[in-house]
Amino acid sequence: MHPTRNATTWGMGLLSTLASAQVTISGTFKSVPPGSEVAITCYNNPIERDELAVANAKLDEHGSFSVTFPWDKPGEAQLQVADQYTQLFLSPGDSLHLRCDYAHFDSTLQYTGRGAAENNYMAADVLAAYGNKASQGTAAFDDAGKFTAFADSLEQLNGEMLRTRENAHWSEAFRRYITTTTRYRFVYPRWMFLITYDQGKQAFVRREVPAAYYDFLKSLDIHDQQAADNDEYNGALSYYVSELYDGNMKFADSLADAQKQEMWIIGAYTNRRTLFQGKLRDFQLTKFIEGQLGQYGDHTALIDSLITDYKASCTTPEYVAIIDKIHAAAVRVMPGQPAPDFTLADTAGHPVRLADLKGKVVFIDFWATWCAPCLVSMPKVKEMEEQFKDRSDVVFLKVNVRDDGQRWKDFVRKRKQGGTKLFADGDQTKALFKTYNFDGIPHFVLVGKNGKLVDAATYPGEEASAKLRAALAR
Repeated sequence: MHPTRNATTWGMGLLSTLASAQVTISGTFKSVPPGSEVAITCYNNPIERDELAVANAKLDEHGSFSVTFPWDKPGEAQLQVADQYTQLFLSPGDSLHLRCDYAHFDSTLQYTGRGAAENNYMAADVLAAYGNKASQGTAAFDDAGKFTAFADSLEQLNGEMLRTRENAHWSEAFRRYITTTTRYRFVYPRWMFLITYDQGKQAFVRREVPAAYYDFLKSLDIHDQQAADNDEYNGALSYYVSELYDGNMKFADSLADAQKQEMWIIGAYTNRRTLFQGKLRDFQLTKFIEGQLGQYGDHTALIDSLITDYKASCTTPEYVAIIDKIHAAAVRVMPGQPAPDFTLADTAGHPVRLADLKGKVVFIDFWATWCAPCLVSMPKVKEMEEQFKDRSDVVFLKVNVRDDGQRWKDFVRKRKQGGTKLFADGDQTKALFKTYNFDGIPHFVLVGKNGKLVDAATYPGEEASAKLRAALAR
């Protein structure tokens, strides 16, 4: 025996394993803005989808960079430089080199090295943008038949692109990912066609569609366990159950609204528990519980009972851990809990701290200039402001998140937005989303005079106004 040789062989094997559990990306950008940085990001998990920073590097004077970072399984990532970004598919051991003219970013992006075959197709897929074009078509067409023909043509083109550019060098993981993504990416725009934004009414309205319009959902394979980790497929299953099952529940008119809501929650949970199997069921139940935890204060006992059942049936431990974390966060923003403090700058750059407003009732509106539902809610917020305009002990905080600072300033100046206007940068936005336990906007919070939460997930209207009046009376 040769102990030294065995130790050396083992050590070389370990180094090889460690090297294969990482990815290197290098390259050069032409005509890139001076001082630009390259950022590689990914999502933390398929449920929360919080963006994680993976690697970051400043471009040198030639526009070149190189980064190496841990990467333990095949999956999606994003690469951004200045204002441009693209999608990546990375596998452990990949060593990519890219060349790109920043001024013509999508059309000139090219890769060489290990992983190039997959990512050259990803670049071509981003450039073709068939899925995005279908989504844009939901606003361009009013007729369901014409939109369907438009979406069908894009789906056919995307399928032809996949067939003609398929590469023998693709990894099996990428082949499965891109085939599933292409197959299901057109479900979302077809489903979304039902909803359109009426500029005159400043509201989202439902379109009239033929009774058989959603028959395309009935053709979905709802038992494809091989696609259980694919975002497009999981989204398609969500639209399937929400449209064909959740939307068809009927309740007696004699029931109170609160009873109807709780019966709907039970029915929707049961739909997901019975329709799906394996990891597909785990995902759908986890996403549903996550969504309901946003209204935890309104249905605490019911949601707790569903979580108990969920934990007894879920076979994916990482999903259970996610729900435990979100549940704990929901408990922290229950009515009566201290409102998480924050300090943000107003339009003049002056700091405004929530804790300094103690003694007043505070209505917080988290919004963004690009967010259509936020724009829809603004008239309702304005109506509330009018109701309480003579009360010096009521403050409306308009907190802009996920936005550009200059665009925010221009927007509030042109719209003559009322209330106290605040801006949260990227890091501040992430902190607010975490501490107030929400991930979508608009989002509204009501804080009492004592600095404690009255409702961490309200909505402007009569119910919110009644809660605000009650908070003033305390």
